[in-house]
Amino acid sequence: MFIWVMVKSGTNLFVDMYFFQEEVARASREIGLRALLGEAILNFPTPHFKDAGSCYDYVGTLISKYDGDPLIGVTVPAHAPYSCSDEVLMKVASIAAEHKLPATIHLAETVHEYDDYMARFGKTPTRYLSDLGFFDNHAVAYHCNYLSIEDREILAEKEVGVVTITHSNLKLASGICPVTDLMKRGIPVAIGTDGPASNNNLNMVHDMRTTALIHKAIEKDPTVVNAHVALRMATINGAKCYRLEHRFGSLEQNKAADFILINTDQVHWHPMHDPYAAIVYAMQPSDVDTSVINGQVVMQNRELTRIDEREYLLKARDLWLKMQ
Repeated sequence: MFIWVMVKSGTNLFVDMYFFQEEVARASREIGLRALLGEAILNFPTPHFKDAGSCYDYVGTLISKYDGDPLIGVTVPAHAPYSCSDEVLMKVASIAAEHKLPATIHLAETVHEYDDYMARFGKTPTRYLSDLGFFDNHAVAYHCNYLSIEDREILAEKEVGVVTITHSNLKLASGICPVTDLMKRGIPVAIGTDGPASNNNLNMVHDMRTTALIHKAIEKDPTVVNAHVALRMATINGAKCYRLEHRFGSLEQNKAADFILINTDQVHWHPMHDPYAAIVYAMQPSDVDTSVINGQVVMQNRELTRIDEREYLLKARDLWLKMQ
């Protein structure tokens, strides 16, 4: 259902770090949405696997299965520093480096995580991961709400991509990523939604607007995260985080034919003095009329082209009733 929601609100590529990733891939391909998928690796049993060793094998299966796939790519995720042993963290980094894939992780999401690492190790979570070598190749870190100045220097030096998760952070009262300072240091910062458990609507239109607004309030400066910056955070910066900007994130020659058409023939778009400002501050998810992914029309006139929306909605309701 949430893949459906993402297409409806203009997302053409999403990244998932959770469980049962082949099922996520199946649903993504059925609708026509691009995805970078990685089975979350933890120290303890997950709904999918009883131990990290089984998950390592599964990650290898994903890498082989989707090599060269036109829609599905792979990442290698360690869930978080607090849920992964040093052995797991180093193994994830090793697998990612071997296959030239991004190692991904939730990082410094809460003040409790930050304070716990300082108390136990005398290091921040970021410093701890850096000392283990987790950032030595290609890494992407999610949240990053609690970063010392040294942490920020580490992320810049190691060229770590950062994804801020604004709505999830607000819902869980986790904190706010210092995005403007990170971008000043040359770090690509993108916008993410997190999953449905901590963000009930995986809607990048709303997340982009909220991200732009909240940093103005925090920094008491209406010029920070302006419309141009916010739109880049929602598009090309995401591609840069995963080092895929040569393929995705902007409309350019030799890049993938991924784009959306927006219906601006509505009152809230007028007068349109600045198209960037209109997209970031006025646009609604329902304004996305058409979505083209990999050169294929996957939504037209607000209707998905590859599935029967009514049929899927009824199936979803039936499943929900069975769980009551």
